[in-house]
Amino acid sequence: MEHEYEEDKGIPFERYQVVLTVRESNSSMEQEAVISRQIFHELATLRRYWLVLVFDLQTVIGTAAPPGQSAFPSARKE
Repeated sequence: MEHEYEEDKGIPFERYQVVLTVRESNSSMEQEAVISRQIFHELATLRRYWLVLVFDLQTVIGTAAPPGQSAFPSARKE
């Protein structure tokens, strides 16, 4: 999978293979936040993925990484 996000505000989006956007059908930002945190938590407990949970691609809410790894994935080799 590919996406067009690049590093912004110190978050290296280009290093992540997948970007997931959560939208709640009733436009409830509170519900979007709840759903996003649930998805993030479930994936983080697997301890297999680099994750970053952000609000509006501006504010980092949480990060997770496989055991012994840095918070963000290494730069991909071209």
